[in-house]
Amino acid sequence: LEVAGKGITAALSGGGVTASVTNASFGLEVLANGTYWLDATGGFSLSGGGFASASATSATVRVNTTGATQVTKTLSFDTFSHVMPAMTAVTTPVVKVVGLQATLADTFSISGDFSFEHDVSGEIKVLATGASAWMTAGDFKAGVTNASFALVVSNASTHAGTILEASGAVSVSVGSVVQVSATSAKLSWNSTDQAVAARQISVAGDSYTFGTLSAGLKEVALTGASVVAGDFLRLSGDFAFHHSTTAVNVKLAADTASTAGVNEATTGLDVNVMTLGATGLTAVLGGSTGPALNLTGVEFGLALMGSTTTPSRRWTSLQATAGSVSLSGVTDVTLSGTNLAFNLNRAEAAGDAVVDYSAGKTSL
Repeated sequence: LEVAGKGITAALSGGGVTASVTNASFGLEVLANGTYWLDATGGFSLSGGGFASASATSATVRVNTTGATQVTKTLSFDTFSHVMPAMTAVTTPVVKVVGLQATLADTFSISGDFSFEHDVSGEIKVLATGASAWMTAGDFKAGVTNASFALVVSNASTHAGTILEASGAVSVSVGSVVQVSATSAKLSWNSTDQAVAARQISVAGDSYTFGTLSAGLKEVALTGASVVAGDFLRLSGDFAFHHSTTAVNVKLAADTASTAGVNEATTGLDVNVMTLGATGLTAVLGGSTGPALNLTGVEFGLALMGSTTTPSRRWTSLQATAGSVSLSGVTDVTLSGTNLAFNLNRAEAAGDAVVDYSAGKTSL
């Protein structure tokens, strides 16, 4: 039996996620023993599991239950034909998506070419190479590009949720006040109530092994990182961005935005927050050349805040302390001290007020 057509929809569902090939051209051949092979190519839609704003260049679903490799074949009818591509035996349907862009859980954005597969346990598994994934707070974002990407979504009665891991080159956009670079980065998310360690998944013949993801983890870990704040404070080490689990209310130093019905200095506004921090560091306070203060025993915290309603409104706050300090770059001058503090508080938008950290106002 040979069947071909166009304008169909083929959906792959599991874990509360539906990945569909839409308005597709398809071909199906059923052999005498009841096995079959199927190919459908078209547009793409993605829903459920926290996915939103999905678009793609194209998508294909293929399955071959015949147990043998099938060669290219044209299914021809009076006014329509479909070319079946060569296909190895694939007993589990796989949706391959080209040029996918989507958001996930209002916190992450992903792009690249992805393969979706439905697991016998009811999960949806996703793999990609050369993909990009970011954690966002307003227009701030931190993540990875050219990454190995793995995702599992489950809506089982126990331990439901999403695990995601993507490792690759660092990609950070945190405004004009702070610059961040790193030798490599890993984005990790585990929304389930149990830790994951060394779990292996396979999709379309490719496999991936997760690292260790504690329950509730939501971070972008940076290896060999450098942070420059205000072109003056320079820190290096291994850091991690973390994301607030819910929106945070902050109060501004003045009500400059004229938001209807809201005084942002007293009522405040809701923001999404990404934080970056570490302890026990060494750092340099000064320009890239010339005299500088060398800091040891440094503790710092960086908060990147983006409005939940107007992502282009962004605020950056950094606080750092050092146990000891010494001067370098000045001949015949010796200077040392203890307990140095450094504070930076900026609003990205022109005319916007900074966050107010005075008593009773904002606490992060």
